[in-house]
Amino acid sequence: MLREGVVIVAVHEAVGVEIGVCRAAVERFGEEVEVIGVDERVAVAIRGAGGLEERADLGRDRIAEAERSLTAYAVGRLAAVEGLRLLGEPDERGPLAAFDLEGVHPHDVAQFLGKEGLAVRSGHHCAQPVHRELGLAASARASFAVHTTRDEIDRLAEALVRCRRYFS
Repeated sequence: MLREGVVIVAVHEAVGVEIGVCRAAVERFGEEVEVIGVDERVAVAIRGAGGLEERADLGRDRIAEAERSLTAYAVGRLAAVEGLRLLGEPDERGPLAAFDLEGVHPHDVAQFLGKEGLAVRSGHHCAQPVHRELGLAASARASFAVHTTRDEIDRLAEALVRCRRYFS
């Protein structure tokens, strides 16, 4: 339960938005800010006095390189999951992986993973023409950011194997 008068800032996944929104909120409201809407480890770091500056000091280039590295690792791990089809062009991929898991509706994938403590999005992701072209009603999508760990990506791949087994 939040104290009366606490300002809640719902933060977008994009690192620049996180930092900008949090800085503005902290400057305006001081200690009366509670950050929500991001991974708890990030929210804790942003709430801490030094955490915000540490995150800002990473710089866009280092953040982008970390995201490229994580995405490449994730694509490799996910490509090894039997029955999983990655969507999109590998060279044009941002820090995310959209996929279809054979025989499992994307909403079921998202719910199964949610119960495993893993969050993915499911739906058409504002890309209905692409989904129609691919013969899909929807897909699942995992996003990666500078705070994502390789262990979390490994957990995702392992959970997808269990998910496919569960629904087959």
